Amino acid sequence: RAASAREHLFDARAADPRQQAELAEFRRHVEAQLAALADEQREVVVLKIWGELSFPEIAAVVGATEKTVEHRYYRALAALETRLT
Repeated sequence: RAASAREHLFDARAADPRQQAELAEFRRHVEAQLAALADEQREVVVLKIWGELSFPEIAAVVGATEKTVEHRYYRALAALETRLT
């Protein structure tokens, strides 16, 4: 389940101190890379992943077409993949 994986990624409660430090560093890196995205891309990623909204729901929230939202989302993921690897 995606929510479980997402929650685990950012939840260091069960980790040992070394793992907690690594998770904290990774979390900072992800947050920095999200911040580096264009505002429109970041908004879609946050709404999709953390808000758990569908593309039609996001389109209604941001006032764009569903295709535009999908395009922003997949371009953002490609940028994040490049930056996080």
